[in-house]
Amino acid sequence: MKNIYIWKAVMLKLLIIPLLLTPFAAFSVPFSFLMIAVLTAGMPSAPTMSLYAQKFGADTQFASLGVMVSSLLGVLTIPLLYVVLQLIH
Repeated sequence: MKNIYIWKAVMLKLLIIPLLLTPFAAFSVPFSFLMIAVLTAGMPSAPTMSLYAQKFGADTQFASLGVMVSSLLGVLTIPLLYVVLQLIH
């Protein structure tokens, strides 16, 4: 849990990338499409990531920890993204 790369990757995956999609609200994109795109981009990492790490000889412990941390923090960030989208709309 002290690995800074896990925290950077999780924050990038759960917050920064989805929030980079919010400027599309200024264009004529239907709000439902924007909400789907932002919430889908903010979903936690797939558990199959650790299986791929094992299959290709990568660090399975690092991949499993990334999945665990992103899943736990996803409980907080998904509602946060929803609230941000409601404020934009």
